[in-house]
Formats: sequence, C-alpha cells, structure tokens
Amino acid sequence: MELIAVIPPPPPEIRRQAATGNAAAQFALAEYRLGDEDTTVMLRWLRASACQGYPLAQVSLGVLYEVGDGVPQDAFMAYAW
Repeated sequence: MELIAVIPPPPPEIRRQAATGNAAAQFALAEYRLGDEDTTVMLRWLRASACQGYPLAQVSLGVLYEVGDGVPQDAFMAYAW
C-alpha cells in the first residue's frame, strides 16, 4: 500500500491577499507549492514575494539557485538573492 500526502488547498484569504500583492501571503502560497513537480507556480509566487523584499522569500530563492532546485544552478543568482 502506498501512502499519499494530502495537503489541503491554501485558505481563500491567503490567495486573495497574495493576489493583491501581500508579500507574506505570496510566500505562503509558494510554500504550499514546494513539493509540486511543476515548480512554475511556486516560483512565480516566490519571486513576487522576494522582489518586494520579503526576507524569507529572498533566502529561499537564493537557496533554490544554489542547489539548482526548480531553477538552473547559478552561484551568482544565489548570491544576489
């Protein structure tokens, strides 16, 4: 028997706040998507949050570039974030 983790969708309020530009909500939505095979949505929310100066998003994006997880491995971009 295979166990599958079921992660509930993010609360509508977080989605609404992220859509209106709330950096913390954008980061929260990115975290909801961390395990997805398709990283497009996760990276979109993470970049949106990081570009607004949200520190947790900036560090997370830097780490992704450092290890090449979902993005090309790039030491310069890792350092920049």
